[in-house]
Amino acid sequence: MRAFCRVFPMRVSPMLLARPALAPSLGITAPAVQAADMPVPAPAYYPPVPPAIYDWTGIYVGGHIGGGILVDSVSQYGDLRPAGVIGGGQIGANYEFAPWVVGIEGTFTDSGISGSTLVRQTRLSRRNASPRIRRGLPL
Repeated sequence: MRAFCRVFPMRVSPMLLARPALAPSLGITAPAVQAADMPVPAPAYYPPVPPAIYDWTGIYVGGHIGGGILVDSVSQYGDLRPAGVIGGGQIGANYEFAPWVVGIEGTFTDSGISGSTLVRQTRLSRRNASPRIRRGLPL
């Protein structure tokens, strides 16, 4: 005796495949699809970054601050330990002409360091100013 069995192909609507919650429950998997009329985007092109160009020509203003302490044991007069704040500023101008840089700068520093011993009061040099002319090669 022969048994005949006919298999009917199952057609699945594309709308059913678009619903991810229903497709796995039916045991159906589908590959990712792209629209046929849409071109694949080309990879982005970024031009190389040009090298940085530095120019040292210009005026600048700056400042500095810090502290200082002196430890000096003088057995005959006592122990001298002056401490204080040191601060100041600088101003200058540079001019670059290849390959040289020339400039002028002035700095000023003031110090609040002072101390005393049993015999006398000691005050370190409190103010310092210096002008200078500079030249060099830029790096």
